[in-house]
Amino acid sequence: MTMPPDEQQERARWDLLLLDLEHRAEQVGQLKTYEGWRLAIPATTAAAAVFAAGGVVGGLIARLLIG
Repeated sequence: MTMPPDEQQERARWDLLLLDLEHRAEQVGQLKTYEGWRLAIPATTAAAAVFAAGGVVGGLIARLLIG
């Protein structure tokens, strides 16, 4: 069995390298999308908690003023 020429081996190495870079770029894009959602969920939860706490405080103030 004969070995492929050096040029073919070099091309195969570059093809693998480029394929790996393409795969990593896709993974980074997916992580950025996921990270955006991961950061949005706590912010939404915090906003809901602040809104709920505001309602509770407002209810307590109304209760004190009315009665």
